[in-house]
Amino acid sequence: MPVALGELAERTTVDSFARFLQGVAVAIERGTPLADVLRAQAVDVREAVTTCLLLRSYREVVVGDRVELRAGGAQTAGITR
Repeated sequence: MPVALGELAERTTVDSFARFLQGVAVAIERGTPLADVLRAQAVDVREAVTTCLLLRSYREVVVGDRVELRAGGAQTAGITR
């Protein structure tokens, strides 16, 4: 099964899915509890989404004759803590 997961990871064009498959394959090979691996991957995905939303929340603002980047803040990005 780990071989099939690794092969699928190589064929997919979705990086996050490939990392997921590789993590599951390694966990199976090493006998690592899958729950621990999945929990860690969930944390990684949440952090990536948060970063993406924060970057999207920046907006260009024209100030006089120049353009500035200003943060829209966590509320603009829809992030709650």
